[in-house]
Parts: sequence; structure tokens; C-alpha cells
Amino acid sequence: MRQLPSDKKNLLRQRFLTAAKLAVSTVLIYWVFRKFDFGEAWIKLEGIRATTILVVFGLSAVQVALLGLRWTLICRWWNSKFAQRHGFSTLFAGLFFGQAMPSSIGGDAIRAFLLFRRYRFSISEAILATLVDRAVGLVALLLLATLFAPSYLALYDTELGILGWQGAATVAALVGLGLLALIAFRIAARAGFWPRVLGKILRALPVVRKAELVPAFVLGALSHFALLVSAFIWFSEISPGIPISAFFVLAPIGLLLSALPISIGGWGVRETSLVFLFTRIDVPAADALLLGLGIGLLSLAQGLVCGTLWASAELLRRDRNSDFVKQEPRRRYLPFR
Repeated sequence: MRQLPSDKKNLLRQRFLTAAKLAVSTVLIYWVFRKFDFGEAWIKLEGIRATTILVVFGLSAVQVALLGLRWTLICRWWNSKFAQRHGFSTLFAGLFFGQAMPSSIGGDAIRAFLLFRRYRFSISEAILATLVDRAVGLVALLLLATLFAPSYLALYDTELGILGWQGAATVAALVGLGLLALIAFRIAARAGFWPRVLGKILRALPVVRKAELVPAFVLGALSHFALLVSAFIWFSEISPGIPISAFFVLAPIGLLLSALPISIGGWGVRETSLVFLFTRIDVPAADALLLGLGIGLLSLAQGLVCGTLWASAELLRRDRNSDFVKQEPRRRYLPFR
């Protein structure tokens, strides 16, 4: 039997993964929309004030700024000369490919690739920086939700089982992080770096110190807090009266589940999990679905804006570099006399 070339196999595998993610998102979105009342939802959306939308987008910009500071701080553990503008550039590219592009590449892989290809990180350092940044974000989100858990339990003492979903979502997110690490290692293996890259990652791991993790966790918690506050303001306009403690416990579970690499940009998984969780505390399913759609559209807008800024910066960088390229003067060949 004739075997396919390795490049063609990789291309078919990427297309299969993209199609599988698209199928998961499509099925879940269809399931949550099958009894959705668009007329009632439109009436609620018309009642949202313009100032609320401005505040939500402003907090979204603050979140991206905090993410850029955290990403730059982590990258400087391995490269002290890593500039802030480089951190925001790679972050913008990662947000664009991770949230606005329906591909199997993912924003984390793009960030690691840019660190390795452009900013003189080794392949092990680039992979480890990306994994550490992802782990810090997930743990910070979990810790932020845990802070509101006591007040949530005081309000909903009959819904103790709902916190089991927080643990399940955490485990699922960690499994997703492990899958991301496995994919990164397999890419390194195909490139001829395995098992050398694993040894380099283990040798690069002591660079991460406990004292340096504290500001990273603080920035991670602040970035998630900005996202949750913007989502809570949006949700309060749609479904007023929900306690902030309940929102800050349940919403992170949906965000943790949407971080799993099983769908396109978290679409479908985020909406389904939020509908399931918030209906447990008597929130209408339509309101919970509008919350998931709002978070998804906000993430999509972030990706598009960051992608536009990243592409513009790339064009300016190429134009600037081309200005310094001197054309070789033409040689004048004179005949011998």
C-alpha cells in the first residue's frame, strides 16, 4: 500500500482536527439554540445602555493590557532583554489566531513560534514560557472564584454540589493544558528535538522562582477580574438581581471549560456550560445564553482588534527594515584599452 508523505499526513491531520472542533461547536450551539426565543432576546438587548457597552469595552482593553504585562514578565524569566513591545506583539498575534481564526494552530502555538523564530528563545524556553503563562492564568482564575465561594455557599446552601463542577472544570482545564503540552512535544519530536527538548525544558524549569510567580499571579487575577466585572455588568443589564458572588463562582467554570482545545475558540462549550450552571440557580436559560454569546463576541472583538494592530505593526516593521536595505550599486564594466 502506498503511504502518504509526512507533510500531507500533517495537513490532513490538521484539517481533521479543525473539522472535529467545528463539529463540536456546531452541535453544541445548535443544542442551546433549539428553544431560544430571538424576539425576547432582542428586547433585552435593546435595553442595554450605550454607557454599559463602553464600560465593557474599556474593561476589555484593561484586561488585554494586564495580559500583556503578565506575558512579558514571564518571558523575561528566560530573556531579560525581552521588550514590552515584543510581549504585546506576540500576545496580539496569539489572541488573533486563538480567538478570531478557526484553525487548529492555536494562539499558544503562535506565541511559542514567534518567541523561537524572532526573539532568540530556544524551543524549550518558548514552549515552557507558553505553558507557564497558560497555567498561571488558569490557577489565578480558580483562586479568584474560590474567594467568592464562601459567600456563594451562604446564599445557595442547597446547591453545594455545584462546586463539584468547579473542581471538574479545573481538572478538565488541566487535562487541556496537558494535551497542549503533548501537542507541543509531538511537534518538537517531528522537528527532531525529541527527547533533547524535554531535557532542556526540565533544565529551564528552575528559572521559575516562587518570588517571581507572585506578580504573575497578581496580574493574572487582575486580568480575569476585569473580564468578570465586564461580563457581570453586561449580565446585570440582561438579568438583574443575580448576586455577584454567584456570578464570580459560576462564570469561571464556564471559562475554564471553554479553555479546553475541543472547539473553535470555545464556542459552544462556553454557552452550554453557562446555560447548565446558571439554570441551577433559577436564571433563565436565554439570559445565560446571552451571557455566553456576549463573552464570546467580546473575545472575538479582542482577537480582531489585536490582529489588526499586530498586522499593522508587522507592516511598519517591514517598511522600516526595507528603508535600511541599501541597494547594491551597479558595476560599470569598462572595456580594456
